[in-house]
Amino acid sequence: GTTINQAMERSEPFRRSLDVGGTLVYGVGAAIDAGSDVLNPVKGGVKQIVKRATKKITDPPIQQVNPRNLIPTQTRNEMSGSQIKRLTKGMKKDGFDQTKPVDVTRNPRGRLEIQDGHHRTEAAKKAGLDKIPVRVWGE
Repeated sequence: GTTINQAMERSEPFRRSLDVGGTLVYGVGAAIDAGSDVLNPVKGGVKQIVKRATKKITDPPIQQVNPRNLIPTQTRNEMSGSQIKRLTKGMKKDGFDQTKPVDVTRNPRGRLEIQDGHHRTEAAKKAGLDKIPVRVWGE
């Protein structure tokens, strides 16, 4: 079997959701999608998932969104300033890498919250980009 942590490390992005026997499961979708029959429990009492998903996960379509409209779920202290600087320099030169969209979810108020791509979003703001590619999960 594959542990949930191993599944998240191997998946891109690891924050996926899918319907398993009527229950929406977050964070392990990529492992199930990859064909893992059983995810071993990890500390904290996570239950084993013994069914294989019946629904294939498909990536949502990529949309172009203003990075200033995205809400971060990490604080600036959790982000590496040197990485943002490096990414900003690259974006000023080459633009945003369209093959690496930012993964977001819609919060209860309808705003887009960043799940994966905080550094790239901050760099895009600093580079003065008006639109970046995003995938809205859960819609």
